[in-house]
Amino acid sequence: MPIHTMIEKQFGEQIAEVQQEIRAVALPAKLAQRLNAKPRSPALWLCRRYLNRRAQVVELTISVHLADRYSYSETFQRDWHAN
Repeated sequence: MPIHTMIEKQFGEQIAEVQQEIRAVALPAKLAQRLNAKPRSPALWLCRRYLNRRAQVVELTISVHLADRYSYSETFQRDWHAN
């Protein structure tokens, strides 16, 4: 189940927008220790903001993934039946 659906069910907030930001970062030493990795290793930093209809942030998540422990892929298909 998508997170926005869980937020809507649990808190009664309708999610109108989700913003996602992805950055390449060098892993800070403290976080590297927690992730059993070398400091300054390449990583991806992800921030997701879930906004309600009033443009208020109702949920914010930040994740850090080591480069060799993360994969992201998308598939785009053209709709040949669209006018």
